[in-house]
Amino acid sequence: CSASQIMNYAYNNYVKTFLGFHEGFKKNVIVKELEHTFWNKNDINNKLLLFKSLKNSNLPEVYEIFDEYNKIYIVMEYKNAITLKELTNIQKQSNEQIIKIMLQICDALSYLLSKEIIHNYLNEDNIYIDISKKVFITDYVVPMNNNKILDLANEDSLSLRKECTKIDIENLGKILCFLCEGKEQINS
Repeated sequence: CSASQIMNYAYNNYVKTFLGFHEGFKKNVIVKELEHTFWNKNDINNKLLLFKSLKNSNLPEVYEIFDEYNKIYIVMEYKNAITLKELTNIQKQSNEQIIKIMLQICDALSYLLSKEIIHNYLNEDNIYIDISKKVFITDYVVPMNNNKILDLANEDSLSLRKECTKIDIENLGKILCFLCEGKEQINS
């Protein structure tokens, strides 16, 4: 996957995400660029093995992880899908469909936590859904290290995480409200 073939796809303060074409696989891929502060670069093979072991239909497959230009890159399966925000802008979802979407999100979140991996930040912009209404979580790039992870809201602190936190529940509630109301909720 060469840098000239990658175009900017999405960005947040912690991770840059690009859409690219992988010449070896002959298909589109998502490439996530992380700062070295997230991982020890010597631990890349362990992270790749961990990500390759994930088997959940709501998570794109991770193909490779490499270190270049003082950054960590994660190459993962591209899903032809739209964000929940885009979906809601196109069409209001029925209560039944909202329940199906939320159950898939909860299943993926539960699976990640059971493997001691966290999501970056759950919201309607980084959860995708395809034409068959299959949900995909793509921001699961911050694995725990010895049961400790960086608290992204407070970069100086470490926290133990094996179950949903108050923030996870609030984020799930905001996603549910967004799906029901079609707009972001300002208050928790």
